Amino acid sequence: MKREFKKLIEEEACWSAAAALVPYLPLRRMIDDGLLPDQIAAHFEVSVALVEFRLKVTKLWRRAIRGVR
Repeated sequence: MKREFKKLIEEEACWSAAAALVPYLPLRRMIDDGLLPDQIAAHFEVSVALVEFRLKVTKLWRRAIRGVR
């Protein structure tokens, strides 16, 4: 049996998994509370890269960067 690769389905799975691992509302609350991406990553037990990805796709990146300054 040969496995088919469907790029669209794989991309949807990736985005869904990222959203399940780092949900929007808790992410926004943590950013508003002044937590840094590495602290958020530790909380969710995911990589900093995944947190940064979620911050960018949810448009919270600028809010997160403001908190660092």
